[in-house]
Amino acid sequence: MTDAERQRLAETRRLIFKNLANGVVVEKVMAAFGLSEKEVLDHFRFVARKIWGYRFERGMPYIKVETPADARCQVAPLLHTLKRIGPVSLTSDHKFSHEVVVPIDGGEAKDRIEYLDRHDHRPMPVAAGK
Repeated sequence: MTDAERQRLAETRRLIFKNLANGVVVEKVMAAFGLSEKEVLDHFRFVARKIWGYRFERGMPYIKVETPADARCQVAPLLHTLKRIGPVSLTSDHKFSHEVVVPIDGGEAKDRIEYLDRHDHRPMPVAAGK
């Protein structure tokens, strides 16, 4: 892929994400870019994963974005993060192919789940001496 093609693809993905995050309906984005609904949503999800990866690498708060409606709820921090992601990143494969889940077994898991349910998902305090 040449630099010009990379720049064009990155800008297309960036604009698709911005438009959907700002409330433009999918049909208008499809018409503007000449893409199918699947292609538009694939670009949207690709950029959402790149934003997740960027924020994860830097220890920034996680923002759940699976749909354009999710993005509209958090548009300012998402677009702020998107400004910082360069064209090479927006055209390369994901660094993170999946989210890592660490299982917790036994009573500790039950205690943590009950705590999170009662306290709006705030982290459970660590007991003294552990």
